[in-house]
Formats: sequence, structure tokens, C-alpha cells
Amino acid sequence: CRFGYDDITDERVNKSLGTESVNLHSTASLVPLLDEFWLLKVDMEWAGHMIFLTHPACKPNLKAEVLQHARDEDFVFVARGPVLSNSGLRHSEVCAEFVKWAGQVIEKRKHICIELTVRQDDENNAFAIKRLKG
Repeated sequence: CRFGYDDITDERVNKSLGTESVNLHSTASLVPLLDEFWLLKVDMEWAGHMIFLTHPACKPNLKAEVLQHARDEDFVFVARGPVLSNSGLRHSEVCAEFVKWAGQVIEKRKHICIELTVRQDDENNAFAIKRLKG
């Protein structure tokens, strides 16, 4: 049998977004169960808001501002309705933590699915991809 682990987020992301009690599928909770799964799906909140800076809830008029904050200040800003809110997390740190986690699970021959369309021709995504590559 092959099982997938859905909606994985990082603990710091959960805390920043206020979803600690809602999403219990954190990287830490996965550790003792990792061998049971072949596919790990990264939640849209982690991938969209924090890593690739293109969460679908972010209105197009705010998307460029999200990128500017990440590029100029290294902070992740999250859309809260019609305004942006500073998550308090540094984009470089979020990306580095993701790269470290991804490397560890890939080393164990696990597959990762990102719950988000990521495109190199999207300016926010391209910035994140470059940062992830180091």
C-alpha cells in the first residue's frame, strides 16, 4: 500500500498564520510517520504564502507588493483581505528551512507535491525559485 501525507506545513508557518490548532500536519508531526508515506504534499499556505509568494487569496494588486517586501526587506507579507500583513518571517529563512526539509525527505526517497501552480514566468515564483536554488 502507498499512502500520501496531505497539507504539510512548517511549525513556524502555522504559528505565523495562526493555524497551529487547525493544521496538525506539520513537519514535526510527520517525523515519526515518515516511513509510512511515499508522497508528501506541501500545503498551499506554506507554498503559496511563504515560499512562492503567490497564494490564490492574494489579489493581483497586492502580489507585486508581496514580492517587493520579500526582495527589499526579506519579510513575507500575507494578504489579509484587501491589505497585507507582515508575517514576521524572513523569506530567506522560510526558503532555507524548506530546502533543508525537502532534502531530508528526498534523501529518504520520498516524493514531494506542491499544492500550487508554480511558473518560472511568474515574477514572484521566479524570485522564490532563485532563492531556493541558493
